[in-house]
Amino acid sequence: MQLAAKRVSWFRNVAKKLQAETLRLPTGGAVTLIDDNYNGALISMKNGLEVAALYPRGENQRRIAVLGRLATLGELAQVSHEALAEPILEAGFDKVYMHGKEMLALKEKLPAQMIGGYFTDVDSMADKVLSELRDGDVVLVKGSVSDSDFHLIIGKMKERLKSSVVPLGRDVATLRVNLNTGSVQRAHNGYKTFNPRHLSHLLITTALAEGLVAKKHRLSDAVSTKAIADSVLQQGPALGLKNGQKMSVKSLLQGMLIANARDAAVNLAEYLSGTAADHLAALPGLMERAGMQKSSLNNVAGRTSQGQRTSLDDLAALVSYFYRSYPQFIHWLADFEG
Repeated sequence: MQLAAKRVSWFRNVAKKLQAETLRLPTGGAVTLIDDNYNGALISMKNGLEVAALYPRGENQRRIAVLGRLATLGELAQVSHEALAEPILEAGFDKVYMHGKEMLALKEKLPAQMIGGYFTDVDSMADKVLSELRDGDVVLVKGSVSDSDFHLIIGKMKERLKSSVVPLGRDVATLRVNLNTGSVQRAHNGYKTFNPRHLSHLLITTALAEGLVAKKHRLSDAVSTKAIADSVLQQGPALGLKNGQKMSVKSLLQGMLIANARDAAVNLAEYLSGTAADHLAALPGLMERAGMQKSSLNNVAGRTSQGQRTSLDDLAALVSYFYRSYPQFIHWLADFEG
């Protein structure tokens, strides 16, 4: 019996077949990576999901699935990818990241809160997955390795972990998202936080759109403006509004979005919520609805201030939320190519 136990302890599975290892995160802590990235058949995918579900997880720890498409299914591709939803849900996964156009069929079957992202290239996928991993996560990587770059995903993740010790102040962050499909086309350091300027303006714009749809507000409403103290404006852009000046909501919105006018932002916030403080108190709920996970603000004027933060991922989440919820107002924020 002792000899048998010793031999079992020596056993190592075939490479890429349910190989478990620990990945250290640059922010501290570690995740368990289950590398089963050798085959994308439906039965093999279900087996991998079941095995990942056997790994114990503590409080606030999650199961993450990083999945590539199923291989060579022809006419059965859509129904087979849709069939993955049930074992994913049964296994209790918290987030699912999907690669390959066939995975759009699965994406449509999963609850929105489970969808970590849909990708067409592994570089963007690796950036996004790593940006959202937490200490204690169990991460299954599984998918077809034929006719796809998905077989590179684990190597890409490890490369980024090795190079992620660059000081934040010297980093450049980039993010490009297709709002029509939700596909992240390019991502680099999108998860890293910074002190935002004028993020409140985007949130005020979103709150106004909500009010217009609910018929609580109108762009033609007249606002009796207030002069905003220099201590609030802090030499930032402003329209120079005076006490008792009459302006329409539309004009204030234009001043805020086109000129980044901080006095217009404060007056709009008070129009929407009664006081700037009340509007500030309502922003966390709006940020939660938009899927913003790393943002916090302590003023509505749009000035930088200690204790504030956001990330490109959160900004993308907010714009995506606005695009999905209020497409009739997207022209406020965007130019369109002819």
